[in-house]
Amino acid sequence: MGTLSQYWFRDRFFGGTFDGFNQPFPDGGWVWISNTGGSKATLLWNRPDNESTIDVGAQLNTPIVLGAIDSILGSQASRTSGIRAAGVFCQLCPTALKILADTTSGTC
Repeated sequence: MGTLSQYWFRDRFFGGTFDGFNQPFPDGGWVWISNTGGSKATLLWNRPDNESTIDVGAQLNTPIVLGAIDSILGSQASRTSGIRAAGVFCQLCPTALKILADTTSGTC
């Protein structure tokens, strides 16, 4: 059985705060989406059984990574929590756009 992933974006599509829900869902099933909240956009994805997922947050919150970040921060600042991760389209990231413009045709 596949997984139905729902992402409810509060500010804009694929940016800002969002709520995510994952639940088992049969292939070929129908879904009714009702936007009763204050979301600006909804992304729905019926993911197949054979998909591999990686919890990026768990990969980033290892002692090695956290130690490296803490050493970069030094005494100037300190972390108050673990590291959080989210996907962002490269068009929404000015740094990525600058790197692409310097190395390629400037398009994502």
